[in-house]
Amino acid sequence: RSYHYDTVRAHNLLTEREFNLGRPDEHASLGRMHNGNDAYFATAFDATTDDSCNGGVGSLVVNDAVTGDCRVLVGQSNGYPYTLSGTHMSALANKNPGWAVVSSVGYGDEGDSPLEQELYLANTDASDLKVCRIAHHRSSAGHGSIGYFAEPHPVISPSGTRILFNSDWNNSGNVDVYVVELPSY
Repeated sequence: RSYHYDTVRAHNLLTEREFNLGRPDEHASLGRMHNGNDAYFATAFDATTDDSCNGGVGSLVVNDAVTGDCRVLVGQSNGYPYTLSGTHMSALANKNPGWAVVSSVGYGDEGDSPLEQELYLANTDASDLKVCRIAHHRSSAGHGSIGYFAEPHPVISPSGTRILFNSDWNNSGNVDVYVVELPSY
């Protein structure tokens, strides 16, 4: 399969399906669901055009490229705050599919609300949905002197045991790369 804008295409480039996305140009990552299906993981500030996917608004929304199903993994529909600014994700754990890492900046405060200035991990198994808040990234991002380039862009390792992310560490004037080591699954 290939993916472009909001369309999933087969190897012969014929359209298999179109995702119902509020805006198909938000931050996103291609990856795989826990069952091995290809998927599109995205952040969504705008609701879908119909009632599918609980409106489709969330810090992490997954669209299954095989079945077309959509689920909000992290959003107001399951108890988390409205999508925070500076949200980026990675679902590249191809040796351990079904996991996605997300970072959110938020409002530039002290990180005192859930998911603000945090890295968190989510799985895609509907029967065992878990969201693990794993670290504070401490980046001032758009509220600091370096701006967008200090927004953490986390990347999960192929095994799903390490996460790399960047941070200006409380507006230090530099952006460095950090590693979070997770227990093996």
